[in-house]
Amino acid sequence: AATWHAVEQDGMPGMDEDGTLARRSCEGGQISLPELLLVRRELVDTRLEYLSRLLEVAEAAIEQDAASGVLQ
Repeated sequence: AATWHAVEQDGMPGMDEDGTLARRSCEGGQISLPELLLVRRELVDTRLEYLSRLLEVAEAAIEQDAASGVLQ
C-alpha cells in the first residue's frame, strides 16, 4: 500500500500536469489532436490501473479483517 500511496502523492499530480501540458501543446500546434487523444488515453489507462490496485488492496484488507474476526 505504501507504494501506491507514493504514486498517489508523487505521480498523480504529475499526471494532471502532463494532461494540461499536452492540451496546451495541441492548442499551440506542437502536437496533433490524435496525439493529444493518445496522451489522454494513456493517462486514463494509468488512472484505471491505479484504481484497480487500490481496490485490490482494500479487498485484501477486508478479507484479512474478516478472517481474523475483526468483521462480525
